[in-house]
This record gives sequence, structure tokens and C-alpha cells, in this order.
Amino acid sequence: MEEKSIFRKRFLKERQRLNPKEVMERSLRIQECVLASRIFFQSSVIALYQSIRNEVQTDLLFEEGIRQRKTLLYPKVDLKRQKINFHCVTARDQFALGTFRILEPISDSIYEAQPVEFVAIPCLGVDRLGNRLGYGGGYYDRWLKGKNPFRLGLVYSFQCVDRLPAEKGDFSLNAVVTEQGWMEINPHQEGGIK
Repeated sequence: MEEKSIFRKRFLKERQRLNPKEVMERSLRIQECVLASRIFFQSSVIALYQSIRNEVQTDLLFEEGIRQRKTLLYPKVDLKRQKINFHCVTARDQFALGTFRILEPISDSIYEAQPVEFVAIPCLGVDRLGNRLGYGGGYYDRWLKGKNPFRLGLVYSFQCVDRLPAEKGDFSLNAVVTEQGWMEINPHQEGGIK
């Protein structure tokens, strides 16, 4: 979809303008909001991501999750099958540079013990209906099929717009957190993808 491509370029360009200090400070505020939430506190199996290209960082979520003895999962791309699988990680040294130059778990053991209760999803952009714009590979949409974790988008406030193009099969978010706090999602507004 051409319109999605235009949004992707715009959001990537704006995000790349952030300097390392801005990324760190904004990410810290976002993570503090998540850590103060009931959903983080109550979830025992949490899926996170390793940030790239100035995405919102998740290091504090990892550290607090380890401290609270939560099961923490990270995605690993299976290019042959065009999907992601999640692997348990218990320490920072359990990552290596993987597909798309993203740090991925070194473990080959796919986590399937319990359902994921909460997943932080990397986003290029989000809208007020909960629609998410990713990088275009559809990896998270395919992984989410048949699953129902709480889906949280972590973005900077400039990545939020009123409406993004969405297609059938795109999974929406349950909530979004920016450096300004929790953003209200209105999935019942006309045009939202369920």
C-alpha cells in the first residue's frame, strides 16, 4: 500500500532526528509508565523487543522483569518460514546479532510453555484506533494470529496520528504509551480494524 510507505518514510525520518540523549530520556519516561501499570505487574510472561534505529528502548522493562522473576521473551526471525518465534532470555549476554542486524536470542529453543500475556510491539506509527504501522514484513501480524496477549505499542508522541491505513489481517493494539503517558485507544470509532 503506497500510503503506508509514505507514513513509514516520514516516521523513520523523524525518529532518526532524535539524538541519543533524547532517545534515552523519552524511552525512560515511556518505560516508567509501563512499569507503573497493572498489566505489567500482573503479567508473568512478557514479550519484549531489542530496539533498533532509535526505537523506544526496553532495557528498563527487561531489568525490572528479571528482578520480578517474570519470563521474558524476545523475537528471533525465521527467514525461511517468514515468521518470528519467541525465545526466553534471562541475561543480557544471551543475545547475538541476527537477521536484519537486530540482536536476537542465541537460544534455539522456542518458548511454548505458557501463553504470552503481554507483548510490547515495535511500531513506526500508531493511530487513535489502535492501528499499528510496522516495517511492512507482517511478522507480528502472523505471530499474533490465534493468540490474544495484551498488545502494547511503545512510540514517541510524534509517531501518533489520527488515522493510519489498515488492512484486513492487521492486528490492532490494546494500548499505546508515549513519553506523554498512556494514549487512549478508541477501537469503536469507524474505520478501526478488529
